[in-house]
Amino acid sequence: MKQIIDLLTEDISEENKLLILEILKCLLRRSDHLTAMVLSKQILALGKLMTKLGVRNSEPVYLKAKQFLKSAFLRFAVAGLFVLMFKNQTVSDSSNAGDVDLFFVLRTVIDPDDVIPDQDVRGEIIYLRDQ
Repeated sequence: MKQIIDLLTEDISEENKLLILEILKCLLRRSDHLTAMVLSKQILALGKLMTKLGVRNSEPVYLKAKQFLKSAFLRFAVAGLFVLMFKNQTVSDSSNAGDVDLFFVLRTVIDPDDVIPDQDVRGEIIYLRDQ
């Protein structure tokens, strides 16, 4: 799972990134224990991805990453998630300026006025081959 998470920050296609995000979402939904084991790695990888995309906030990868982080924050906030996030990672400074800006990520994900449609609501299924 850790190797899959690392692929998010590599130069791969958008479809592959969306597939990885879907795998992470399924893991979050099905296993809190396994998700908790790799949660800090997921947050940092998705933070790097969102920081890299920056103002291009209408792209599907950005929206899917934001949706995953919002779900993870809601599920794990009471379990010391924010302590975990800031324990081993600098928030933002000149040495990691292009890497990850956790303040940007938190501001984006926790925005109370932002509404992201929940993908768990079953609608029409669109298979990859039909796209």
